[in-house]
Amino acid sequence: MAVDVDDLGNQAFDAGDYDAAIKHFSHALAKQPNSALLYRQRGFAFLEQREFDSAITDFEQALRLEPSVIDAYYGLAEARYGGSGDVEATIAAYNQIIMLRPDETLAFTFRGYCHLELRDADSALADFDQALRLKPDDVDALNQRGLVLRALAEWDAALACYQQAIRLAPESAILYVNRGLLYRDVGRIDQALADFNHALALDSEDYNALVGRGTVYMAMGKPKEALADIDQAITLNPEYSQAYSSRGDLQRALNKLDEALVDYQQALALDPDDADGYLRLANIYSDLKRPNDALDALNQALEIQPENAEAYLMRGTTCVTLTEVEAALADFDQAIMLVPEYADAYRARGNLFKALGKRAQARLDLERADALAAE
Repeated sequence: MAVDVDDLGNQAFDAGDYDAAIKHFSHALAKQPNSALLYRQRGFAFLEQREFDSAITDFEQALRLEPSVIDAYYGLAEARYGGSGDVEATIAAYNQIIMLRPDETLAFTFRGYCHLELRDADSALADFDQALRLKPDDVDALNQRGLVLRALAEWDAALACYQQAIRLAPESAILYVNRGLLYRDVGRIDQALADFNHALALDSEDYNALVGRGTVYMAMGKPKEALADIDQAITLNPEYSQAYSSRGDLQRALNKLDEALVDYQQALALDPDDADGYLRLANIYSDLKRPNDALDALNQALEIQPENAEAYLMRGTTCVTLTEVEAALADFDQAIMLVPEYADAYRARGNLFKALGKRAQARLDLERADALAAE
């Protein structure tokens, strides 16, 4: 009987034998080709096998048969994200869940993650806020909201999120890591160190905490301790791109430029869409007197983030080195257009005007830079 095969599929799935589960569900579907449940069950088995295209096909067929089943949309979202990494299509699946069930906290939280990946901080914040309106003690939403606010440099609001999350989940190492990163960013080094130590007391193999503590040791002028922590993080997770970036920062600070270059290149090999990674790479190429390579890295950064004012400033500075004056001016102009109060961009453009003998324009830019820096 098809029902018996379905049961065998569920038993195999629960036992972690996903190949057998897929075979049982496929056999059942041959007898019940209009069973949305069987398509969903096989879709989740395909997900476990990381056969994302097959999972997408099954979830889409399940939804054609039963368009209002929430679980199928969650499976579809996971398969879309895990397969092609199509974040927009993943958001579309969460949109359907929210349309069907407007009080579905998890969908708002997951959609918020997707908006974060697209660097849409406003939409991410709106989703996490809505998740918290629906469930004020949602630790995950509090943590993610803190991440967004930290990225926006809204330090007090971000700290409030982490404090509340830690009160609700005092044994969660990642919360101490994220609060430690915030303390580090605002220069509260002792508190940052205490948080990373606490996270490692909870989980001695937390590589995020090790890298975080390593960056604090760097700030404290303890390179030996910093390198030990970051090396350990890489041993624990050799594919953790941030660890290589942080070790590269340390090597650069120690003037070990060739070692830094290798680490930055490895970080980008692991995460080729990291615009900040290309900025690091450009800096090290500039240190090594390789301006053409720096220019290539900055072009890559701007391809990923075409509104990154820092990248335009850096590329403009590199163009000055290459005596590409018009290109440099265009980049400085673009940086100022994107961030009208960017003191460093005014200063760079003012210095270029000065070198070109354009004294009036140079004076205006340099005075503007000084005024912004004094604010």
